Order: sequence, then C-alpha cells, then structure tokens
Amino acid sequence: MSFDIKEIVTTRLGENYELHERHVNQTLVKVLRTIGFDKVYARAQGAYLYDMDGQEYLDFLSGYGVYNVGRNHPKIQQTIKDVLEMDLPNMVQMDCALLSGLLAEAVTKRTGPNLDAVFFATPAPRRSKEP
Repeated sequence: MSFDIKEIVTTRLGENYELHERHVNQTLVKVLRTIGFDKVYARAQGAYLYDMDGQEYLDFLSGYGVYNVGRNHPKIQQTIKDVLEMDLPNMVQMDCALLSGLLAEAVTKRTGPNLDAVFFATPAPRRSKEP
C-alpha cells in the first residue's frame, strides 16, 4: 500500500468538518458552523483563500503570521523543495543545525546592533483556567 498525500487530500477535501467533529474538536466545529465560517478552502495564495467553488476570500484574521510573505509564496515553496531534496540531517537532538544558525545570522543582520543573538521557540500551549 503506497502513501500518496496528493491523492488523499484531493479525494477527501470537503470532509474537513466531519473529520474534526469526530476526531479533533467538536466544539470548534459547532462554533464555526454557527457563525458561518464553515467554508472548505481548497487553495490559498498570498492573503486570499479560495473555497471549493472558486469563491475568493480576503483573509483578515492573519493566518498565524502568513502576511509577512503571503500563503504559498513561490520563493518559499522552492526553498522548501530545495531543502527537502538535500536530505539534510534535521531535528538531531544533540546538534547545532546549520539552517537555524543561518536564519539567526540573517535575522541579526536586519535588526541592528542591539540584537546579536536570537532564540527560536514555539508558542506555549494555552492552559485553561481552572475554577
């Protein structure tokens, strides 16, 4: 049995809300349906989303910071492809990865003399407040 992500996404696009209702977050699905945000987006480019019927939506919600470069920016797509084709040893626990060092260097070059190092992190998960 082969794994073909393109085929899976193509054939199952439209099942988004049913899958999330069954396996991820029932409440979020209910909220999105209630407020009319239960669209199935088939593609995205820059600041725009497109549903399965080709209707265009300007995304004002920021999409986790994609507005710095836009969704599916061609240069970023090509860079990701190039890096994947290099078979780099990524995510090694006891290592100093070249790509994060190069990114940190590029960031500090653009921030001026008051910042000479960076710390990359993911946001902390939100914790619910207990009564």
